[in-house]
Amino acid sequence: MKIHEAFKRSIKSRIPWRLRYFMKLQEAKGNLKLTEGIKQFREMEEYNSELYEALENLKITEFKEKTICELGPGQHLSHAFLEYQMGAEKEILLEIADFAQVDSPAVLTDLKLEREYMAQRLLPQISTDETWKSYLKKINAVYSIDGMKGYKKVPDNSVDYCFSFAVLEHIRKNIFSETIQEIYRFMREGGTSYHTVDFTDHMGGRKNQLRFPESVWEDDIHYRMDNYTNRISCSAMCKMIRDVGFNDVKVKHTRVFKKLPIKREDISSDIGYISDDDLKIAMAIIVMKK
Repeated sequence: MKIHEAFKRSIKSRIPWRLRYFMKLQEAKGNLKLTEGIKQFREMEEYNSELYEALENLKITEFKEKTICELGPGQHLSHAFLEYQMGAEKEILLEIADFAQVDSPAVLTDLKLEREYMAQRLLPQISTDETWKSYLKKINAVYSIDGMKGYKKVPDNSVDYCFSFAVLEHIRKNIFSETIQEIYRFMREGGTSYHTVDFTDHMGGRKNQLRFPESVWEDDIHYRMDNYTNRISCSAMCKMIRDVGFNDVKVKHTRVFKKLPIKREDISSDIGYISDDDLKIAMAIIVMKK
């Protein structure tokens, strides 16, 4: 990790969760503009490392003639270029808005596949007037920014692998089940869907989001906060995944609190009972196959 990125994270980690919540809420209301140092941005190198970790966990070394889908690529679209070099036939990037923070393609060194033994082909040449989106077209990548409409445009049984990295927890609660249904629909038989999920509050790494009543947390203003989470527990999320048809669902808890991250009396009464095990799960990897 670069030094300035580590410094920014150190600063953010010192902000009390109540202050962070207030700032995010004011930004969502349009009363405040937060600087990049406060927002949840990741360096491309860190973002790419998440895909490499997924490939290692799934024991994948190539994507020859495969169609890959990624949910919520955020400000970086680089995974599509790594997958292209691994032989992918098509990449589908699904977002709710245009969050890509690039006006032109990154230099080739940022997009080049680090693990050369995985490479099936080279990236296309970048022309002098190349834009990021025109370069995506060269690798047969589709970048959809219209939320559920984009999901519904993906053909049935067409995707071999689906990935997301700290995205499922941000899908609004009232459309979560529908989103999983769409993933199930467009996955091929035998296809693999791999997701890292951060079950913390995104306001300091605990579970203070559970303090708020449903009527408050699920209103439109709170949903506009970039650290909104749907507060679906790990076991509840896995049940919803199984309910839509995924019958092979595996979960690995990658970070667990040693003790409860929030007092039970501080949890809003309308949320319902959450087991100690679920409360202690901070991060997990969920892999499901169709």
